[in-house]
Amino acid sequence: MKNNKGHSTIEAVITTVICVAVSILVAIIFCGMIIWSADKAMQRTEEYDCNKWSQEADQYENYYQTDWQVEQCNRYNITINAPIK
Repeated sequence: MKNNKGHSTIEAVITTVICVAVSILVAIIFCGMIIWSADKAMQRTEEYDCNKWSQEADQYENYYQTDWQVEQCNRYNITINAPIK
């Protein structure tokens, strides 16, 4: 069966399916890259915070840390020399 452009309907369907599949694949890769970039940015921010807290603990006499700060900084092997409250 031929359409008005001289191509078969099956060829048109196959071409459409391939285009849709490639578009979905590109969208998935793009979303994955965005998620990966956001995760890396969050990790850098958390590590920066831990280093900042460590410096503040050395600088201020009554500085203390919380449980969640300890947990966060342990992921990056950063120790804060301050009591936990």
